[in-house]
Amino acid sequence: MTSTDIKSDSPTNSLNLGQNFKYQVFSDSTEGISIVNASKTPTDKKHYLWERVNSMKESLVDSVQHKLSVQRTNQISDIFKRFQMFFSITGPILLFIMFILVLVYWKREQNELWKNQNQCYTKECLLASSFIVSHMNKSISPCENFFQYACGSYYEPFHPEQNAEQPVLQAHQSVASAFGQYDIRDYFKTGRSRRLLRFDRPMINHLTEINVHAIIHSLRNIYDNLYGQRNSAKFKVAEFYDSCASTTFRNWLGAHPLIKKIAPLMNGIWLLDRNASNETGANLVNETSTWPKSIFWDTYLTQQLHMAQNWSWMESIKHLQVQLNVATFADFLIYQSPIGKPQIYLTPDSGAKGYLSDYKIRTYVTGILEALAKDAGIPYGNEEYKERIRIFTNDLKLVTNELRKIYRSTTPSKWSQKAKLGDLNINGNAFDWSGLLSAYFDETYVVFDSDYPIYTRYLDYLQKFPILIGILERNFTKPVADRIMNNYMFWNVLSEYTWHLSYEYYMLHLSYHYNSEQIMELECFLLTHELFDTVLGAIYVEKHLHNETEKEVEQMTKYLKTSLKNHLKQIKWMDDQTREDVNERINKMKILFKVPEIMRNDKKLNYAYRTLKTSYNYLNNLFSSVQYIRGVYNRILSGVTETSEENWSSRDVMVYDSHVALHLMLDEVFIPPGMLQLPIFHHNLPAAFNFGGLGSLVGTAIGILVGEYGSVMLKEGEVKPLWTSETIRQYKVQKECVREQIYNASKFYFNFSDSLMSTMEDDMKKITRATINEASGLDIARSAYEDWINNSPGEKYLRHLPGVTFNPKQLFYLTYTQTFCHNMDIWDEYYRMTGTTPQPPYEVLVNHILNELPDFSNTFNCPIGTPMNPGKRCRAIL
Repeated sequence: MTSTDIKSDSPTNSLNLGQNFKYQVFSDSTEGISIVNASKTPTDKKHYLWERVNSMKESLVDSVQHKLSVQRTNQISDIFKRFQMFFSITGPILLFIMFILVLVYWKREQNELWKNQNQCYTKECLLASSFIVSHMNKSISPCENFFQYACGSYYEPFHPEQNAEQPVLQAHQSVASAFGQYDIRDYFKTGRSRRLLRFDRPMINHLTEINVHAIIHSLRNIYDNLYGQRNSAKFKVAEFYDSCASTTFRNWLGAHPLIKKIAPLMNGIWLLDRNASNETGANLVNETSTWPKSIFWDTYLTQQLHMAQNWSWMESIKHLQVQLNVATFADFLIYQSPIGKPQIYLTPDSGAKGYLSDYKIRTYVTGILEALAKDAGIPYGNEEYKERIRIFTNDLKLVTNELRKIYRSTTPSKWSQKAKLGDLNINGNAFDWSGLLSAYFDETYVVFDSDYPIYTRYLDYLQKFPILIGILERNFTKPVADRIMNNYMFWNVLSEYTWHLSYEYYMLHLSYHYNSEQIMELECFLLTHELFDTVLGAIYVEKHLHNETEKEVEQMTKYLKTSLKNHLKQIKWMDDQTREDVNERINKMKILFKVPEIMRNDKKLNYAYRTLKTSYNYLNNLFSSVQYIRGVYNRILSGVTETSEENWSSRDVMVYDSHVALHLMLDEVFIPPGMLQLPIFHHNLPAAFNFGGLGSLVGTAIGILVGEYGSVMLKEGEVKPLWTSETIRQYKVQKECVREQIYNASKFYFNFSDSLMSTMEDDMKKITRATINEASGLDIARSAYEDWINNSPGEKYLRHLPGVTFNPKQLFYLTYTQTFCHNMDIWDEYYRMTGTTPQPPYEVLVNHILNELPDFSNTFNCPIGTPMNPGKRCRAIL
């Protein structure tokens, strides 16, 4: 097939140019080169021309497209160069930002991982978290009113039943609120600890009650489960407590054990002597024949009730004092000074100070004597016994009235004065002082001669009361005089022991003293505490004091003491001489918190209480306890008591108390183990929590010691000033600044007028001093906490509390503030402000203390000018 046979619709192909056009490049000419198959027809020429036109058109289009393509390419290249320059500048920055973001994310993940690994989920941590979060009111800004922010949702704590490392840890169990929170708290405040300054915080006021209930719970367990160890001190005390609280046995025994004990000691009891002679005024009606032959259904006791003809009132006085600790005419006690030898103090007995009105005799005295007749089996309404009651009450009125006259005719001295035993006998030797003291202290080698020193405020009374004995002997026959003395002494015993008898006597005792009926468990605990606080302390320590607690507190007190010294160097209002003297006082200061060895060593404890005998009979247990206490007094007077035995019991602080106490004269601060628990301390909680709670309390105590309260001190047995006059002057300037701020804040808080506030000027002075003391305590604790963290004693102190999102410093201030959370209304706070020891409203107190600290406003980022970051600060703290 030839090329001419090929047909195509394309003009170009129809000419076969693509295949048959030959062109010699670089040839000299094109001559001789022919066109193959050249067009010969007009149609072919048209096609050729049309093709040429199309070719030119395509060439023109291609040229234009090429120019456009090059122009676009140049533009894109310029744009790319600009982007390249931009990315060359911003790229590293973006990469650096991405690196930072990745690093932050990684760090956050690591922090979350660390928090999860170090999150504390123990019971105490969960409770601490619940304490903190549940009391807060986050709708209030911490920079406006931090107290309301921290305590705006506070509620009254439960009073739990305990059996845990720390008594407060079982807060989910509650007992009756009538258990005696205020009775216990007031008892410890007004009891043996009156010589100490005690520091209250509303949040911990209930801890003593909880501790008491925990010990009662332990006493019950010991008595129920340790009968095989009945010779141990702990079991003896548990049995004593149980016999007291078991009212069934007390009601069943009645007064029988008491009369059985008294009769031989007094060598007869005229009131119950069915064979009393007419010479004594008995048998006027002659109806003792109807009395039972065996009084109290006890034949031997009936014989002992008879008064001997040679009855001696002085011998009876000695026996009652020695065996029952019942005084007649005068009483005595042992005071052991921490810086001196034991001393004997003499005082009048209760009959001299008291007054029995006719109404009291008709109701109280007669009621007890009638109850006694019923216990003895004497028929109700017996005429002979009614007559004896009449004689008995007349004798009682005679003696008490005469004693009261003598007492009122004397003037007690303001302070105890030293005298000699022989000075008491200027009105005769009727009262045998030497024989009485020798009988009581029969385990010592002390000789009570006329030169033996005694101490008293009532020397005049002690010299005059023997006159009464001479009056009785002159105006009455010996049988009648003996009867009068016998009745008076018998009443002294009954009045002392009425509370310890059956329920009927107990209610008569309450009515006489205008007291309401209390829970017997609590009453018996307080009695057990008075007698055996050392054993109760040992029980508390064994059950509720962790071994790590003392180590933790020891470390904290070292930091607090160092912080106090550092603060002393920064005080601007204290001159160098005062600073030097105060620093010396700090060096001598003792912070006592360790439990005596006897409370940790059962062998020593059991040996100390080896002479104590107990049984189910409460009165017999009481008699045995009296003898044990007498033995202790004998050892004290002899100077052979172990220091460990006296350490807490003789210094007015109880192991299970919950308040820091300060003895200003001895420069001693006491931290009772009973307060080392939530909501202020636990040895496994973060350091911020412990220093904000316990640390601030101890800081306040040691700050007071070198503050205004401590501006005087005991030197060489005398009270001498410690601050110079210049220091006092400068301090007063700073104090006035605080007074002004507290005055204005209290006025605004109560919405009082200036005239009403002016009536509290004297109270404001005390309130200002208390505010400065509290502020000093917080600043000391804050500085100690910072030092503690810088030294990093252990990673456990950095552990996080679940649900608490605050940093450590914020937690410190929050914990401190929440120790003041309360549920008092505004009038309660007003009465507290004007009471015996005035205190400002807690909201005013805390907010003032915190806004005085620049560190606080920095910690919570409070802008300048807000209430918690004021422009003016006093800085009167130590």
